[in-house]
Amino acid sequence: MKLRQWIGRGIRRETDTCVFSILDCRASERYKNDILAALPDMPVTDNIEDVGIFIRSHKPESYFVDSE
Repeated sequence: MKLRQWIGRGIRRETDTCVFSILDCRASERYKNDILAALPDMPVTDNIEDVGIFIRSHKPESYFVDSE
């Protein structure tokens, strides 16, 4: 339940884009299937490059430019 609440805080609207990282090594194998079953349908990866590709495909280039 807490995991779903955590995700709900990151995704408030259909237009929101979030990346969630589960960095607990215990989640890697033993609990992985249980964790994934508790999540809404979403892309899952263990490759940081995939995260960059995902964000860049959902945000305009101006999102990545420092405004100062």
